Amino acid sequence: MKVEIRLCNNLHTELSDASIDSIITHPPYIAAIPYAEYGSLSLHWLGYNERALDKELTGGRRHSKKVVDFFSEDYECFFVECYRVLKPGRYMFLMVGNPTSNGDVVKLDIMTTDLAKNAGFEHITTTVRKGMNRRGNKMGEEYLILLRKLL
Repeated sequence: MKVEIRLCNNLHTELSDASIDSIITHPPYIAAIPYAEYGSLSLHWLGYNERALDKELTGGRRHSKKVVDFFSEDYECFFVECYRVLKPGRYMFLMVGNPTSNGDVVKLDIMTTDLAKNAGFEHITTTVRKGMNRRGNKMGEEYLILLRKLL
């Protein structure tokens, strides 16, 4: 099997239209996890500045008052791109939790299904599972969301 690794932004990939059989992902949590900071040593070795990268990442800019707005804009573009590259009739599976940002719970499960539907996906089902081994288990539950690209 040939494996190809590409460095790209998930909002604008170089993949061809309708070229992917399925998408399985765990999108970033809004304001909850310092993704770039966790990989700072590796990123530094690769020539990246983790603070600059954090400003570009979906889910980055954790300390901004507008972090949810920034995330929502990027997340909407993410679904449009996923819809573009997924083959018709194929499925997308996501696992999300509802993080807290600036003291408010963000209903990422609802945001996910709404933005996916706006991009053209059909919402098949959402199931809930108890979050396990999370830092302090603050989110408690995770939502497993199944979507389908319409024909």
